[in-house]
Amino acid sequence: MQKIFFVLIIGFTLFISCKKKPDPVPEPVIVGLEGDTCRISKVSYGPFQKIIYEYTGDRVNKIILQIDGNEYPGVLEYDAEGKLTKVKGLHVDTQYEYDSKSRLIKENRTLHNEGVYTLISHWEARIFEYNNENQVAKCSYLEGRGTDYNSFYVKKGEVYRYETYLYDFQGCVEKLESYERTPRSTKFDRTAVYIYQYDKLINPFYGHPGIYDVKTYFGADSGNGVLTFSKHNVIKVTANGMSENIGYTHSSTKYPLSIQNVRWQENHFPDLNLEYVNCK
Repeated sequence: MQKIFFVLIIGFTLFISCKKKPDPVPEPVIVGLEGDTCRISKVSYGPFQKIIYEYTGDRVNKIILQIDGNEYPGVLEYDAEGKLTKVKGLHVDTQYEYDSKSRLIKENRTLHNEGVYTLISHWEARIFEYNNENQVAKCSYLEGRGTDYNSFYVKKGEVYRYETYLYDFQGCVEKLESYERTPRSTKFDRTAVYIYQYDKLINPFYGHPGIYDVKTYFGADSGNGVLTFSKHNVIKVTANGMSENIGYTHSSTKYPLSIQNVRWQENHFPDLNLEYVNCK
């Protein structure tokens, strides 16, 4: 986000008060090829767990989760304006709602089989709220199972967790705060604070969370808003005072090929390996 500061100099009859002009905010920079058509085609960790993206033109039409020899395909549907409306999966359908500004405001999940709760994150819906810059500022999770299945003793359809996001001048999530419902209460406790630092390279996961929220496809209990809401790649995370660095190798077009030390809920992924199609 570009900000322009004006200095107002006011002259008085008896004296003139001058203030030092503030340092200008640097311009956002994305290092990459202009008009590059590179698209992510595969995300894998370990030899047996992969997410595969299939395209029609530059639009994702299918997402296939491969785990231990099993495949879980999701077919994507779009409206006439090109907005993602549905991901039809083997065990769960996910539908998306938008406001009058075409901003994603809600993700609804419907299970086909009540017996697959152990395979799928237990939220019924995610609600997205925005700041004045049209950036996602808050994401709330609605309980999908009910009190028999969760440790929060939250009824089905109630919010049990939410996250808030603050952004830096380049359009990346600089700070994430996570809140969880106090058991048997309507109150929320702050459970974590994350501070992020970024490179200036293209983040291949930036975009619609229904497509690029890879941790949820791998079964995470919450989304990875930093990945999908930030334009660049995270290189350092400070969580509750403890810092970790994230390493990358890159292609000749400056896209990540492997990512090391990626946090997975309370521990870490093995190295993530990425592949692409249609790169110039």
